[in-house]
Amino acid sequence: MKIFNITLYFYPVIGTISNRALVNVRYLVKKGHEVTVLSEMPNHPKGIIFDCYKHKILVKEKMENFLINRVRLFTSVKNDF
Repeated sequence: MKIFNITLYFYPVIGTISNRALVNVRYLVKKGHEVTVLSEMPNHPKGIIFDCYKHKILVKEKMENFLINRVRLFTSVKNDF
């Protein structure tokens, strides 16, 4: 089965959401599913996009046995709306 996983935070972002998403994707792949992840560019918790993702709009990566599509979103160092 093909599975499209949409998550706000994904590895290498540190936190509960990204850790659970990674564990879930690994489990699905282990069960034989073809998984693709859609996530934003890593920027948590400071709101600054990680250096290796700066100045890019879309990044396609292969990790272990699944694909990750990362898209650029508006980020801010402020903790308000």
